[in-house]
Amino acid sequence: MDREHLVSQLDVLPTLCEAAGIPPLPSIHGRSVLPLLRQSHADWTDSVVTELADDNRNPGRKGRMLRSAQYKYAVFSHGERPEQLFDL
Repeated sequence: MDREHLVSQLDVLPTLCEAAGIPPLPSIHGRSVLPLLRQSHADWTDSVVTELADDNRNPGRKGRMLRSAQYKYAVFSHGERPEQLFDL
């Protein structure tokens, strides 16, 4: 298990493409995690940003999250606590 490197679901498709030996489309975001699997000292990003997917049941609900090794900050469009900061 790797607890040092932050990856995102956006990294899944580029990883599968590299494993299959085909280039991902230029419009695809993310990076292949195969370098991390091959060597633990690969050059990698130190943060991950995610966005809450649209929910047809609640289209006004939006959210974003920024995660680093030490902190996680989340902000939502509404709710009792629309901003949260965690010292991990």
